[in-house]
Amino acid sequence: MQDLVMNSPSRLSEELAVFRRLIASRFRRSSVAGSPVYLIENFLPQDVFEQIQTVAIQEKDNLFRKNSGLRSGAALSSEELRKGPCIELFEALVNPDTLDRVRKTVDIEHLEFVHLEDTNQLSLLYYGVAGDGIGWHFDGNIYLGDRWAGIFTLQEETLDEHCKLEMQQDGGVKNFPAKLMPNSLALFQGDQVKHRVRAMNDGEERMVINLLFSTNPVPSKNPLLTFYQTVVNYFFYGKAKP
Repeated sequence: MQDLVMNSPSRLSEELAVFRRLIASRFRRSSVAGSPVYLIENFLPQDVFEQIQTVAIQEKDNLFRKNSGLRSGAALSSEELRKGPCIELFEALVNPDTLDRVRKTVDIEHLEFVHLEDTNQLSLLYYGVAGDGIGWHFDGNIYLGDRWAGIFTLQEETLDEHCKLEMQQDGGVKNFPAKLMPNSLALFQGDQVKHRVRAMNDGEERMVINLLFSTNPVPSKNPLLTFYQTVVNYFFYGKAKP
């Protein structure tokens, strides 16, 4: 691992822990027992929500469509969200007020947004074609701290009673009523909770903003994990980003 010999023993220990954690998540078959899942309803003031929802819907045709064996849909990365009209989405969600609400919900005072350089800090995902969705999976974690994913729903126009997002929890499947999802933020540790987005049917649309938090948002210096992040960026956005 490059540069690790220059680090302190504690940093080396942290780096090894990140690598072991990533390997464990790749081979894990079911969610870690007791992993919590939260839903914060009415996350933003209604007028703010309606404004950014309008902006996102207007921009949906500009999202990059990516189809793979696991995921099908369209996306816009954090870097691209901070340009043009979509900067309103960034400003509405990445700020001290929203972070404070997330911290209080999960009861972790030192939780932070990951840094701007990470394309996963904030991303816009759109599922609007029949078959769009993502299969059962765990997220990876290249950070020294624990990883928390936030899924903020802008649009959930489905024929189903329950939302398309599903999580395996304590031997069952956890989801929420579809009618609750707009302007709600789902929170869970994606590298510990197995989750998926069920395939869309004709006429259904789902648009969400992914947010990423960490208890220690310092990225690993392990080149294998850097490569892993490059692959993830291509998987979601169709191009490598730092």
